[in-house]
Parts: sequence; C-alpha cells; structure tokens
Amino acid sequence: MSETSAQSLPAIEPTRLAEGEDIEFLRMIDDALDLGIAILDKDLRYQYLGKGMFKQLGLPMNSLKVGDSLEDCHTLMIEHGLLTPEILASAHLSADDQRREGYTNPNRDVMRLANGMRSELKRKTLPSGHIVSMSYDVTRLVEKDEILEQSLRLGKAGYWTYDFKTKKYTLSETLKYYFSEEDLENIEKHGILSIVHPDDRGVFRDALKNISKTNDMFKHTCRTNTFNGNERWNRTTGQVIRDADGKPVTMRAFVKDVTYELKRAEELERAKDEAVAASHAKSEFLANMSHEIRTPMNGVLGMAELLANSDINEQQQEFVKIINNSATALLDIINDILDFSKIEAGALDLDPISFNLSETINDVMSLLLPKAQSKGLELVIDYAPSLPRAFIGDAGRLRQVITNLIGNAIKFTENGHIVLRVGVTQRKGQNSLVSVSVKDTGIGIEKDKMDAVLKKFTQADGSTTRTYGGTGLGLSISKKIVELMGGRMQVHSTFGEGSTFAFGVPLEEDISRDAVVYETDVVAGKRVLIVDDIAVNRQILSQQVAGWNMVPTTVRDGVEALVALRDAAATKTPFDLILLDYFMPAMNGREVAAIIAATDTLNNPPVIILSSSDQSISTQEMNNIGVRQYLLKPVKERALFQNIVKVLSTDAERFPSLPAVNVHEKLETLDTRAPEPQLKKADIPTPSAPIKKIEVLVAEDFALNRDVVRLMLADSCFEPVFAENGEVCVKMFTQNPDRFPLVVMDVSMPVMDGYEATHLIRQFIEDKTRSATPIIALTGHALKHDREKCLDAGMDDYLTKPVQQSQLIEKLEHHYTLATQGEPAKSNAQVA
Repeated sequence: MSETSAQSLPAIEPTRLAEGEDIEFLRMIDDALDLGIAILDKDLRYQYLGKGMFKQLGLPMNSLKVGDSLEDCHTLMIEHGLLTPEILASAHLSADDQRREGYTNPNRDVMRLANGMRSELKRKTLPSGHIVSMSYDVTRLVEKDEILEQSLRLGKAGYWTYDFKTKKYTLSETLKYYFSEEDLENIEKHGILSIVHPDDRGVFRDALKNISKTNDMFKHTCRTNTFNGNERWNRTTGQVIRDADGKPVTMRAFVKDVTYELKRAEELERAKDEAVAASHAKSEFLANMSHEIRTPMNGVLGMAELLANSDINEQQQEFVKIINNSATALLDIINDILDFSKIEAGALDLDPISFNLSETINDVMSLLLPKAQSKGLELVIDYAPSLPRAFIGDAGRLRQVITNLIGNAIKFTENGHIVLRVGVTQRKGQNSLVSVSVKDTGIGIEKDKMDAVLKKFTQADGSTTRTYGGTGLGLSISKKIVELMGGRMQVHSTFGEGSTFAFGVPLEEDISRDAVVYETDVVAGKRVLIVDDIAVNRQILSQQVAGWNMVPTTVRDGVEALVALRDAAATKTPFDLILLDYFMPAMNGREVAAIIAATDTLNNPPVIILSSSDQSISTQEMNNIGVRQYLLKPVKERALFQNIVKVLSTDAERFPSLPAVNVHEKLETLDTRAPEPQLKKADIPTPSAPIKKIEVLVAEDFALNRDVVRLMLADSCFEPVFAENGEVCVKMFTQNPDRFPLVVMDVSMPVMDGYEATHLIRQFIEDKTRSATPIIALTGHALKHDREKCLDAGMDDYLTKPVQQSQLIEKLEHHYTLATQGEPAKSNAQVA
C-alpha cells in the first residue's frame, strides 16, 4: 500500500474503498490467507470485513456490513452462540476495553468461543487511529496438542529438549509430573543428568559420547527417582539436530516408562524355567487322559451306530445323526491330543509298508471333496504321469499329514482352488526325496504370525472372536510326523492371497511293484482342446494328455474355445476331443457346449465336462449338446484316461444337432434356448419387443473382453456399443449424449484411462446442464481402495472382472430404471 493511500485511508468512504486498488489488494490477501481480517476506524465502526471472518465464525455473509459497530458484531455473535458476556469480559474484547487509552493487543492470544471453537486473535491500533483485527481458527491445532498430551500421559511417556544456544531445557507436562520442584530446578541448573540414578549416569554419558558413531542418535535405559520416592526405569531415545555448518542446535529426547515391562520380563523368565520343569509331567498326563477319554467315546460311537441301524423313526434318526457327528468331531480332537502326547513322549512309531502314493492322495481327496464342494472350492492334483507311484513308507501317517494340510486349506479358503503338487527327486544309492505341497487361495497368514503356525496349540487367529475353530494341533503334529520320517515342513504365505504348506520326506521306491502302463494306441496323435479358466488345471491336463501321446491345445474360457474351434475348422485341422471345465466366468461349460453343438461349422468334436461340483444335468441334455461324459474333479488319472479312450473309440451315431449358428460372422450368439433375463420394470423393453434395443456405451480396450460383454448381453434388452479407449468413449458420448442412457467404463486403458474419461463426461453433463448419465465401472482392479477410487472419480457403481452375466444385466437394469425415472443415484457398489 502506498504512503499516500495509507495516509488517506481514514478519509475514504466505504463505497470508494470498494473501488480502490488498495482495498482490492487487501481482498486478494484475504482470499489467499485462511484468516479473518477486519479494519475498524477510531469510532470502532467497521471499514473492511473480510470473507474469512464470516467463514471462520459461521456467520451468514453480509450479516455484518461496513459501517456497523464493534458492539453490533458482539451482539450478532451472542445471538449465534459464539460469545457470552462472560467471555467478553474475561477476554477484554468489549468496545470499552478497546477504547481504553493505550490499549493494544499485539500478541496473539488463544480464546475459546462459546461453541467450543478456539480462535487466535490479534488486534493492533495504528497511528492513524484505525484498528486492524486478525483472527485464525486454531481449533484443530489445539485439539492435536491436547491429544498428544493425553497420548503421552496414557502411554506413560514424555519428551525433553535442550537448546545449545540458550542452555535451556524444556520438558513436557507429562514428564514434569514425575518430579518435584527441587528436581526441576536441578535440571535447570545442572542438566538432565541430575535426575538420573547415580549408578546409571555412566550409561547416559556413554550413550552421548558415542553419538558421532550412531548418526547423531542415542538410546539408553536408566533409572530415576520420582517425587514420591519411587524408582522408575526409563527408556530414552534421542537425536541431536545440527545446522548447515554441522554445529549442534537442539537435542530432542523421547522418554518411555518401562518399569512394568522390565518387571514382567523378569517374571516371565522365572515362569519359563517352571514351565520347562512341568512339560514332561504334562505330556504324560495328556497321554493318560486321552486314553481314558477314548474308551467311553468309542462306546458312544458304537451304540449310536447300532441305534441308527435299528427300527427308529425319521426324527430319531436325525437325533442319532447329530450324536454321531458330534462324537466324531470330539474323537478327532482326542486323536490329535493323543498323537501330540505320543510325540512329546517319544512313543510315536512308524510302520513302513509298500503303498501307492497316487492312490493315497486320491483317497484323501475323495474323502474331503464334499467339504470342498460345499464351499465351491476346486481341488486339483498335480502328479506328473512320468513320476513313480510305488514307495515304501508309513502310508497311514503320510495320509494323516496330507489330510491335515488339505483340510486346513479348505478351512481357511472361501473361494478359488487348492492345488496339491507332487515331486520326486531321484537320488543315487539312497532313497528318493518325495516332495508334497498344498497351495490354496485362502486368507493367508500375516508375516508376524508365520513362525507360530507350526507350533503346538497355536493358530494364526488366536483371538476370542476367531472365525475358525480347532485345537491348533493338526499342523504341529504333521510337522512332527514329517520330521520323524527324516523330512522337513515349510510354510510360505502372502496375507490376503493364500498359503503354501510343503514337506519333503525320503522314501524308498518300491521297484517290485509293476508300473502303470497305458495303452495309448486309441488316443495317440489325437488333438484335444482343453478349456479351463484356472491356469494350473490347464497345465496339469496338458501334461497328462501329452503323456498319452495326445496333442493338447489350451484356452482359458468359452470365447477363446470358440475362436480355436473356428480356426481349426478353417485350417482343416479339427480337434478330436474337448475337455471342458464347467465353472468358468462369462459362460459356463454347459453354455459353451450348447453353442458348439448348435454351430454346424465347428465339426462338433465330442465333449467331456470336468466339474468341481455335481451339477444337475440330464443324459438327454448331455446328448443334445454333445457331452459324452460328465466327470467330477479331481479326476483320477486312470479314470480320465479310460473315459477318453471310451469316447474316442465309440462309433456312436452323431448326436442330434441344434439349429445352426454361423460363428464366422460375429462370434456373438449364445444358446438361444437359454432363459432371457426378465427386467424389473415394465417400461424397459424385452428382447422380444419389436422396438430398438437400449444402447450401452462400453469403454473397453481388450478385444476378448468386448466379446464377453457382447455375448453376455446378446439375449438381453441391451446392445453394447464399444469404444477402444477413454478418449474415444468421451468423443462418442459428447457427440450424441442422447444415444447412450448408460455407460460401462473400464479403468486401465491406453490413451485415456477410465478415471479421466469419467471426469470429462461428468464435466460435459454439468456444462450442458443435462441429467446425469449412470456410469458403471467394470474393471479388473478388485481391491477396496480401487472401488472407492472409482466412486470418487464420479462413477455410480462398480463391478469387477470376471463379471457374472446376471450381475451385469442386473446393474444395467437397475441404473436404467433410475435414470428413466429421473432418479440417478449412486448405489451400493458390489464386487462380482
């Protein structure tokens, strides 16, 4: 502000001020700073009122005007619950206080308003008589200071600082609490060392002497005496702060009371010695008690079985079933305790016999398959055909270990699959090393709990609210059995992604048993198409059929299968067989088989469906869609081979064909017999209605994903119109926004991603004052923060790939209904 302007400010009328450069400059400052600025004349009437003042106080704009008095402001603040007469008096804010000769408030004072707000206020009278008032909302800063002080108090901690220039110490209030006035005076006179126990002062000095070797950091534990005479242990962590020239400026130290922790450590050390002494007696007690419990339990189970076989009614049968299941569960726990006690007592003996490892694994999988199917999990066995099967070892104990590992994987896996993989390393002149690993897609194990998983009586989730039950003995017993066999067990896990439990044991190969020989004359050279969305399944099936001299080709879903069949037909190298998974995203195995059977240009090779669940599908329907066999996973190697031989060697009549479909045109027609999804609102057209379909703008850069969306919507009332990236999507929408009542948006795309495209579409809608168009994210990013990021970017809903057909159509129907009713609103986005 120029000198002339400054001198003339008192004489300028308010209306003239509003037009002057000086006041405009002041307004710029007001807008830039988070301050409440006001200027009063010597009569205490406002000459300038900044926007920040109204914003800070929560007062309506223009509720106070230029020319109003300071008393008017106070009256307004009292009316809005910001001030009370008592606060005015105690803070000396009244007009009378301001008029007092020589009054000024150049220093910042923090005052508490009636609504709890903390305001830092500064007033100053200029030589011209004008009074400048500036306020700053420091509520959050004060709250943070209070929270810090409270946290230090609860944590029995504090801090002190030392200024090398002033030679002064500053202690936190929580630290001052422990010391008397005399102690605090000694700190001022003689330094912080004066309150340290005499026997520990050497530790303190040594920590400071070595500070140059520890990157200006120091740490030590020593004792102090409190004001009431109690001795306390403190752990101090500090640092020296230096200036640009390397000279020390400040020393900062954080102090934590560790008296309780050190006493507890001493107590735990004593308890450890006592526990070691009692361990042997406990093991003997467990062994005796387990035997005592097993005797009556066997009686309970035996009598329950007899009662179940007697002439009782249906309700009584249900009662017996509950008794049997409960008793069996209890017996499993008792067996675990008995095995544990035997291992602890060194009384567990191994019983080596000749056995077939592959059959042992298949038996375990068959036993646990119903439990896996109840959770929708897929069990996979990766046992290469070239590996030996016959070994000499304790088959019962190996079965127990594998059962524990598979059962544990099923327990902690909610969706996905479990893979058991076998490897055999030949050793010259000694036993072979047989390795078995069980990998799941479950919850995983936190890094800090990995070491405890294989310990006795331990689970990764040991809280009282844990979701998964059990004694925590199964893995510990398995580990001990493996070690008794001369092997080792390991665990690898990524929290949230899954775990792998693996063990290796030396076993002697039984060369006296004849190896399994497959007569491959019927299948040799046959081309087989393997369709499965799980990569490990494709790998295992490919290895198996290749071992039988077949020629495998693998694809991951129905769309790729149709493309492969079309290409094979075009090159006149048709497939002889299709091994088709049932559960796949977009289209399941039944739908894929139906399309193949309905397409006259694909040569209709025979189909064997492999399913992880026993789905209801009639023989007639199987015949209609070209399915020759329906096998449940995991399929035993011999059973799979026998069924392939049976299918390829049968000269059966051709299966009835469905109406032909020409896949060369668009590869986009699903089985026309599939039920059409019904819309929830009568005003949404159905596929049979003689009107145009609802066009949906779909931003998707990956061609296969576009095919999947097209196939999913083929028999719905929606017609997808594709954009290769976000930029094309924005261009298509802005050129004709009335064409697209819905937008489906991918996130990761070249040129322009989905976030930016959504922002531009929303901006266009806002600029044109149009009704909002629903935008649904369809993305492979499936973490929680990805969902929130999509919604924050302006999308109305969220689906993840692979998406289910029913979910996609349901979302489109839902948002189309809202949009046509004029109620576009964000829904609860769900992960597919």
